[in-house]
Amino acid sequence: MTIPDYKAKLVLVGDCFVGKTTFARYFDSGYIPTYNPTIGVEYGSHVVHIKNSIPIKCQIWDTAGQEKFQGIIRSYYKNIGGIIFMFDVTNERSFQNIKIWLDEFDRNKNSTKYISKILVANKIDDKSKRVVPNREAQQFAKENNLLYCEISVKKNINITLPLEMITEDMYNNREEIETGFEGFAFENLKIVLKDDRECVLPECPCTIS
Repeated sequence: MTIPDYKAKLVLVGDCFVGKTTFARYFDSGYIPTYNPTIGVEYGSHVVHIKNSIPIKCQIWDTAGQEKFQGIIRSYYKNIGGIIFMFDVTNERSFQNIKIWLDEFDRNKNSTKYISKILVANKIDDKSKRVVPNREAQQFAKENNLLYCEISVKKNINITLPLEMITEDMYNNREEIETGFEGFAFENLKIVLKDDRECVLPECPCTIS
């Protein structure tokens, strides 16, 4: 059993149907073409090796893309080390909305220092339907200080690259990340546990102090 050198707490955000849950579940179950939409937040974990040998345990909180779950999702912006913003290269609106997800995160995070951020372009295998050019996405990432990579979960293209990139960045900046957190608390938050996942029920109220 591999004992991780570091635990990387990550949140995965983006619009509905960009492939967030398919990506998060890939590391447990491989590619699953159909699934039920995420309700609130689901949890999974995966060990990534960076710098060829350093084991990092990634704790991945996969969030719903629907606006009605934003109150729940905001609570998961607290005390994280990294965030993955995902869009679908065949869906222009999902790319345009990354700016909204960025602004939402900036308003609700509680770290005063460094947080690792990466922009992930999914579904690059569907070349005939691609509408978001690589150059445009890379430029957006550069302007917003985001790491950037392109993947296809369906065709297993660069599937581990986002986690490798962001966890290495988190590991390199771990002291600054960990000293930037402020106190917070959950109130009246119900969680249903099943195997290695956590599902936050949509009707549960939560208050951030």
